[in-house]
Amino acid sequence: TESLGQQFRLAETLIELGRIDEGVAAYESALKSVSNPDQSVSESERERAEIILTRIALAYKAGGQEDRELATYNRMRQTLGENSTVADQLI
Repeated sequence: TESLGQQFRLAETLIELGRIDEGVAAYESALKSVSNPDQSVSESERERAEIILTRIALAYKAGGQEDRELATYNRMRQTLGENSTVADQLI
């Protein structure tokens, strides 16, 4: 399997090439690797999940996909919990 760093580099490269959906898919793979089976994240993986979800939202923003960007912020709130203010800071 690919390391988290490899998944990040692949995602970043694809997004730089304008291949937003493929880049997001690589980030989703990275997110899956730090998530629990129920899609929640443990406290020890929260920071990684926060970074990945932020990058997904920014990829959608760069691609002009505002609806998906906003959906990702909502997903951040659900995944990271009510105490996380990251989504609100990015909007």
